Amino acid sequence: ASEVRRSEERSAILELLADTDEPMGPTDIAGALGRDVGNIRQLLFKMNNAGEVKKTGRGRYCSAVKK
Repeated sequence: ASEVRRSEERSAILELLADTDEPMGPTDIAGALGRDVGNIRQLLFKMNNAGEVKKTGRGRYCSAVKK
């Protein structure tokens, strides 16, 4: 169950970042998705290492694949 939830969270983050023109910070992403900012920070770190998102600056992330 935790892996399914993790996949859903990753998908939600990727969809949000793909739909926005500007890089977003963890607080903005957490607010938009209604999730805990600490969990979003950890997930963004893992997603950045996996190449799913790109870190564009201090605490700002964008989708590694643009639509």
